[in-house]
Amino acid sequence: MRSWAAHRPGCLAQQLTPKPAFGASCSWRTAPPPRLWIYWGPSARASASTATRKRQTITFEFPWPQGLPEEAELSAGLPRLKADLILAWGTPAVTAARRATSTLPIIMISVADPVGSGFIASLARPGGNVTGISNLSRDLSGKLLEVLVEAVPRADHIAVLRNPTNPAAALQLRETESAARSIGLALHLVEVPVPADLEPAFAISAEARVKGVVLLPDPMFLSQREAIADLARKTRLPTAFGRRENVEMGGLLSYGPNLRDQFRHAAEYVTKFSRVPIRPRYLLCNRPSLSS
Repeated sequence: MRSWAAHRPGCLAQQLTPKPAFGASCSWRTAPPPRLWIYWGPSARASASTATRKRQTITFEFPWPQGLPEEAELSAGLPRLKADLILAWGTPAVTAARRATSTLPIIMISVADPVGSGFIASLARPGGNVTGISNLSRDLSGKLLEVLVEAVPRADHIAVLRNPTNPAAALQLRETESAARSIGLALHLVEVPVPADLEPAFAISAEARVKGVVLLPDPMFLSQREAIADLARKTRLPTAFGRRENVEMGGLLSYGPNLRDQFRHAAEYVTKFSRVPIRPRYLLCNRPSLSS
């Protein structure tokens, strides 16, 4: 039997068993919430397609449909899934997965700086048990600020919202601060560690009379995109994001890799692992080049 798991902000387990020659069957033990299906769906469909060709049964499990638990709980819970493969979305999820296992293959999705975070040795030769997709957000955080300034007239004071619990946020902030210094821009940093802090963060930004808000890429800002769009409308603040999905919900602009494409690339890794046993250290990491 083989099983795969994926998480951030939840966990998806896939169990495969041999089937007779007539084909494969697929079912969900616990499904992800609808807002996340547009991302996990491609990986699930690729797994199901591979299962059909290999005469297997596949079962998907999403143990945390209400949201990602604390990192310690996540690390402790992953081994209980008895999975053969983990798909981890975002830097915090990969950190938790690595603490849970040093042998199980981990496919990372949308990680800002996998080398700097210590997940891999290099993109070409990952080493260890992690491979997958980098999201370039470290390099693009400064560009996101520049694009917002170009779009908003007389934007000389910008609020920057970040999730300080995300290890990638420090890297992203340094790039943003560097870009701000180069163009003589004042930044107002606001920490948003949990969704409940979003409303106060926008209130603080409005009181500071900033001309716009940059939200550094983080899965929480994506999952809370509807609430963020409402807050931006109420405070009448232009917003810039690293994900196009936030713009689809009402944000002003985005600049960054296409997250849905990244999940489709993750499905390709799933297919490779399902065809033949292979160690992640031998699969080079994907660095997306397209930005929106």
